[in-house]
Amino acid sequence: MADFRNPISIMMQNKGKIYVKKFIILLFWLGVWQILAMCVDNFLLVVTPLQALRALLTLAGQVEFWRSAFDSLWRIAFGFLLGAVLALLLAAISYRYPLAEEVLRPFMVFCKAVPVAVFAVLLLIWWGSSMLAVAICFLVVFPNIYLNTLEGLKSADRGLLEMAEVFRLPLGTQFFYIYRPALKPFFAQRVSAISGNVLEVRSGGGSDWHSQSFHRWSTVSGEDLSGYGGSVCLDSGDRSTQCIF
Repeated sequence: MADFRNPISIMMQNKGKIYVKKFIILLFWLGVWQILAMCVDNFLLVVTPLQALRALLTLAGQVEFWRSAFDSLWRIAFGFLLGAVLALLLAAISYRYPLAEEVLRPFMVFCKAVPVAVFAVLLLIWWGSSMLAVAICFLVVFPNIYLNTLEGLKSADRGLLEMAEVFRLPLGTQFFYIYRPALKPFFAQRVSAISGNVLEVRSGGGSDWHSQSFHRWSTVSGEDLSGYGGSVCLDSGDRSTQCIF
């Protein structure tokens, strides 16, 4: 039987079902988190959702927290944009000149093969912590976007490219109607994947807030450290290294 309902109302109902499903999934994982925290029964290892929310609300009221957060975000954004712009430029050059691809291939293989943690340690020794987040984000973003962009350019329809050459279509028109659709599945998926990775990079810049945050942990978490039977190590900068025994 045909459905003569308003298409807008049908769309709203479908969206409502999607939101309800996502909310139920969220409640499920919050429940798993709560059960895990209750099983571990150690707030230094796993906190409960309510403890995490209370800590977040407490930190949100501190100027030092927002200063540290924005300091990390601009470093991450700068490293991401620098890697993306350079990767797009070099991918276009490599597509146009195959020799450039051959020259860059060893470096790309090196970046993909070596773990990011190794780069982090070396850069921390060579440059210090001030621009560590920028460099790590660049090394995560650059080879991934370069390789996927180059692959997308190579996947462009050759028949359409020959037609564009015959009709002498401008380069901008070729990009919009031929290269852009070819790049979309490669570029969009990779950017979405690496965006989550670069957000894990924390700024290593010297901030007093990091060294003071551990001493405020009892206030933030609502727990008393004095009753904890384990040991907590502090480094020379008075920052917790979370050595728990």
